[in-house]
Amino acid sequence: MSAITSLSYVPGNTVLHRASIWGKLIVLIAIIVGLLINYKTFIVSMIIVAALTAASGQVRRLMILLRYLAPILLATIALYGISVLLNGFSSISDSLFYIALNSIKLIASLSLVVTIINTTNPRDVEALLYRLGFVDFAIVLHLAIRMVPVISSEIENIRISTRLRGSGSSSIKFLVPVIANSLFRARVLADAIALRGIRVLKVPSPNRIDAALALPVLLILILLA
Repeated sequence: MSAITSLSYVPGNTVLHRASIWGKLIVLIAIIVGLLINYKTFIVSMIIVAALTAASGQVRRLMILLRYLAPILLATIALYGISVLLNGFSSISDSLFYIALNSIKLIASLSLVVTIINTTNPRDVEALLYRLGFVDFAIVLHLAIRMVPVISSEIENIRISTRLRGSGSSSIKFLVPVIANSLFRARVLADAIALRGIRVLKVPSPNRIDAALALPVLLILILLA
């Protein structure tokens, strides 16, 4: 499994899979706010994120993506370090605590977003964007989702072809055909969507799973706030 395909919808029957987009949005917003309020809500939010990720069966896919994004995450942590130097923290322990706390918040937020993406049918998100009037953004999202497996397939095919020809591992030789083929496929998909016209998608209604998922999270965080 590649890092690209690890960020895509996986059908399932978990609580997050059965919840609608509305319940997931409430949980996402509540937990991100909980990570910022105080230490009690921070700890509880971390526990909820870990529980949802484990219950959704997305731990392996999340680890693949985090390993792929490691350079970006390390660069962000380095920025936290620069912020510490500019703000002049009183002690080394306070500086390390600040860096660790913000790094954990970043990884927890990213983990929750990835878990929700992997358990949410893209059609539900697209339908919600159509309902809210963001038609152009919905089309861009549709193209991006459709291109994930295409780009992954192109990368694998070109990697195999490069090995068979013995052309070496030059980044330019590898990236140019990937970009060219991906742009061609994207143009074909865009033309197909334009010819099909505006699609009518049904936004999923809130259900009992949403209440069972979102209400406990909201109540716990409100009581601890």
